[in-house]
Amino acid sequence: MEKPPKNNLRTKKVSTYLSQRELDEVRKKVANSTCRGLSEYSWKLLMDKPITVYYRNKSFDEFVTEGVRIRREIKQIKESGILSKEGEERLLLLIGQIDHNLNILSDHVRQNKNKQKHRSNPSIS
Repeated sequence: MEKPPKNNLRTKKVSTYLSQRELDEVRKKVANSTCRGLSEYSWKLLMDKPITVYYRNKSFDEFVTEGVRIRREIKQIKESGILSKEGEERLLLLIGQIDHNLNILSDHVRQNKNKQKHRSNPSIS
């Protein structure tokens, strides 16, 4: 294996003092990025390199949580035995439709995940 030129080796160290609150804030930013650690994140910031950051859609998370809750409630109703045969068949059809639509939505989110990645260069405040 060929050794890199000596002038490209990173041999110098930079230290920074942060309060616990500041460190926690930076660690949250690192966790929401594709950087493997604080060192890589800090290096990219210092070198003005792009940092890929993930953004979550809280509304979508709440929607999925509600969908899961509804699915559980429907299952409980079905298992309670209160429904007529026709009612149970209708309920099974609705469960299937809800499940199908949630799967389509989930697939759509997964396919567009790369589009939701944003290249940014956030600054540490």
